[in-house]
Amino acid sequence: MACAAPVNDDTETGDSAHTAREYVLDNSPYAWVDEPYEGFRAARAQWGEELPPAAADDEALTQRVQTWLDRFDRIVRDEILRKTGTALVAPRPIAKVLASKAKWNAWVSGSFACLGAPLGAGTPGSKSLVLDDGVWKLPARTCARTAGWTPDGYLRYVAAAPRPSCAITATGGGALRLEASAACQVQPGAADAEEAVVSATSPYIQFSSDILSDFDEPTLAAVAAHEAGHYYLAHASSRSRAEYGFWYIVDERSTRKPTRAPGSADLEAAYREVEGGQPSQPAFALVYSQRLVPLLLRGVAPMLQQNTDRDFVCAGARAVLKVHPEIWAATDSAPTAATRAAFQTFERELAQCAPSLALRDGTGGSLGAGKLLLLAGRERPDRRVKVSLRHGDSLADFLGRLDASARALDAKAARLLERARANGLGLYTHEQAADDFMLELGTRAGLTSEEVLEAWLHFMRASDARLDAQYGADVMRQWRAENREVAATDCEAMMRAGFTQQTGSAPSPRFVSLGDLTSAHHATCYRLFNLWREARAHRYVPGPRAEMLRPEAWESLRLRARALSDAAPAP
Repeated sequence: MACAAPVNDDTETGDSAHTAREYVLDNSPYAWVDEPYEGFRAARAQWGEELPPAAADDEALTQRVQTWLDRFDRIVRDEILRKTGTALVAPRPIAKVLASKAKWNAWVSGSFACLGAPLGAGTPGSKSLVLDDGVWKLPARTCARTAGWTPDGYLRYVAAAPRPSCAITATGGGALRLEASAACQVQPGAADAEEAVVSATSPYIQFSSDILSDFDEPTLAAVAAHEAGHYYLAHASSRSRAEYGFWYIVDERSTRKPTRAPGSADLEAAYREVEGGQPSQPAFALVYSQRLVPLLLRGVAPMLQQNTDRDFVCAGARAVLKVHPEIWAATDSAPTAATRAAFQTFERELAQCAPSLALRDGTGGSLGAGKLLLLAGRERPDRRVKVSLRHGDSLADFLGRLDASARALDAKAARLLERARANGLGLYTHEQAADDFMLELGTRAGLTSEEVLEAWLHFMRASDARLDAQYGADVMRQWRAENREVAATDCEAMMRAGFTQQTGSAPSPRFVSLGDLTSAHHATCYRLFNLWREARAHRYVPGPRAEMLRPEAWESLRLRARALSDAAPAP
């Protein structure tokens, strides 16, 4: 880590060998869904995501964010045309500013696209969503129809990627056929639908007003460039999944896209087992594993509510659900302190009554065993976790086995992280790809590499302040220690020291943890470390300076973002 590799200065980036990333994975119309915003909002609502109200497109704050997206869009389109001689087919990305008090996020969403062909026998009036690893019934949900999409064209598009667990092929009679595998979860009845639906990337890049109110303009530009990376790389499409989730050797000198480390197949299999089960946030579950929270709230809790017996053994847990409606937000990415406290009260009550709650047919104070088994199959800690019922099981017995499996996954994740540390390995995720995109695109748009690094530090400070206020500084201090996270102030000091530490008479590289392996987002300090390495390797030369980077001009828009948040309905 002592020095960077020499670079050539015969391109605008100062790196003729630069292949860290392409701007798109595949210049195909099937990567993106072109749909009206109201249709997009309606589709998200059907999936339980009620989006906050959006500011008007001609609102000054929206216009400023859009100006940055347009600048990035010009860079990407010009580069693709220059490299390939073909115009980019992706729709122009559209900025949406959502009035929010507590969302604090910027994101690109997937949307649901109709393929215009039946699946299997084609049950009338139904739709089925075909993802990489599962097929789900969508009896009443809408899907977008994008001009030019055909079933055959879509099949050719996905054929360019490694085979997913759930694959579809043409039957020859105008219908599609599901080719399931052992790793493909198929909801009963989902293999036959009047129309097959797939996931693609929507053109809307959304920013909550509360996150914009905490940013200076370079940070806005950097975060917008990160989200643009998600958009152009079409991370919500099935095609992109196979490009990520592999281990590589961390090397500061490399200017090329990470490639799989030798012998990493077993690591990748272990990663697939532990990923995605636990949100990257302070745990609010005290009795059971955090991985069981979706099952407890989407499975067990509704079944408790359906029992109206006054002498019900779990009447106490049921009463908590009635008194604290905020508890249903506990699966959100950032639950409030009140939600956290309500869930913990429910969890304690449930743990007390669970040993006495029999799993039978749902009568006589018991819980319906078959229904619980079905719900647990859908909400289990990981798709490889076995869900089973035994004769005479109580709810405590059933949850206890799942909890043990969940905690075993947590232990595997910890061991995997230690192996990565011992072997100097990194984990390439779609979030890291978007961070790399942020550095390159940000510098092409006029920021220096140093300004992008400082923008990320600004983001870290703002995030730390929000989390400390939400959970309490003591809770966050404990969470950072348990998850090997580093506070922004400490990470900044590490960067200023070149991510080295003094050992004896000479400096040595400092280990920076990837963080929680169940999240594609690496630890925020690791992300700064990765950006710092990328900047040293590529030595990007910034493009023309943006005229809008004037603090006094941005400050009034920042105040407007704060006003939108103040006027937003309570979460």
